[in-house]
Amino acid sequence: MTIPRRLYKDLKAVITVDKKITAPVKEGTKMGSVNVTLKDEVVANKDLVALQSVEQGNIFRRLYDSTLMMMEKSDDGK
Repeated sequence: MTIPRRLYKDLKAVITVDKKITAPVKEGTKMGSVNVTLKDEVVANKDLVALQSVEQGNIFRRLYDSTLMMMEKSDDGK
């Protein structure tokens, strides 16, 4: 898509990423989306996908990540 330079200031991209992403994740899995608008008109809406697979972590990694996720949830309640 080609957009005249004078309209760049009217472009807006909004990226939405899923709140809870947990491993394992397969390559190509949808993780969110990006929505591009020009003067409040949608010009593109694309999925954000994993570029590579991510395996599940070991027990220590999962405990650490679970702790972080619980702390994040407690911060949301404030």
